[in-house]
Amino acid sequence: RSVSLRSTATPRGRVSYGGALLLQRDPRANNLGKKNLLYSQIGINGAMYANFAREEFIEALTALNPHYLLFSLGANESLAPRFSATEFKRQVLSLINKAQKALPQTQLILSTPAPNFKGRVFNKSSLRAAQVIREVAAEQNILLIDLYEFIGGEQGAEEKRKSGNYYNSDGVHFSIEGYHHQGDFFARELEKLLP
Repeated sequence: RSVSLRSTATPRGRVSYGGALLLQRDPRANNLGKKNLLYSQIGINGAMYANFAREEFIEALTALNPHYLLFSLGANESLAPRFSATEFKRQVLSLINKAQKALPQTQLILSTPAPNFKGRVFNKSSLRAAQVIREVAAEQNILLIDLYEFIGGEQGAEEKRKSGNYYNSDGVHFSIEGYHHQGDFFARELEKLLP
């Protein structure tokens, strides 16, 4: 029902936990079996590719030893006052290269960010971020889930925002209903992409 974490290494200092994996085994099951899926996710509000390209995060990933690793980032970078496609690509490649080096047997998957808004105005940098991720996926032979295209680009985002039930009021995050659609979309795409 609850978990408390306390660092014994730095009792007075600040400690940052990058995620946790909690498992509850079914007492009726003898083993995990082939049809079971172990899903772990890490998310930090405001996170960017550069946040996850740190050695501590890569080390933590190696402990999980995942078969598949999906990076769904890029929206926060697209909201920067001066978005640079060149700098963004460098950050994406930095994380990918570190992940591939540490986990050579892991299949990487990239997702484009959803189209988003700055206030009431469509954020054209979200298109540029999606283009960079498509480019990197093609160049690096990495699987791709195109959330930007699923939403319908600028026009689809405008329509979904006007309907009032897809985007949150900030124009970046989805509503509960929007996240349900995203989850269904990701599940369908993963079924197509993965054996």
